[in-house]
Amino acid sequence: MRLPRVNPVGLVEKPAEYVTAPRSYPVALRVVTVVLLGAFVFVGVTTTVLSLGTYCLTSQAGAPFRARPRSASRPQPPRADVPPLASRARRSARR
Repeated sequence: MRLPRVNPVGLVEKPAEYVTAPRSYPVALRVVTVVLLGAFVFVGVTTTVLSLGTYCLTSQAGAPFRARPRSASRPQPPRADVPPLASRARRSARR
């Protein structure tokens, strides 16, 4: 068997006796393969879209920043309308 030659342009020239064996798979196997690949792509795209959509709809992405409410475990800052140590100032004024 002779190997195919490459002409000066770079194309492969096949000799007349050079025959390739067909590599066809059964139709059922090709259908199953296409269905599995399609299911894989569908599930991947669907879960990505759903998770990103859920994140964007629930995280207020793109909305202006708002301070989150403080939890009960963190101390509250002093109120602005009541000066700190007001009771001491009243006591010292009485003396």
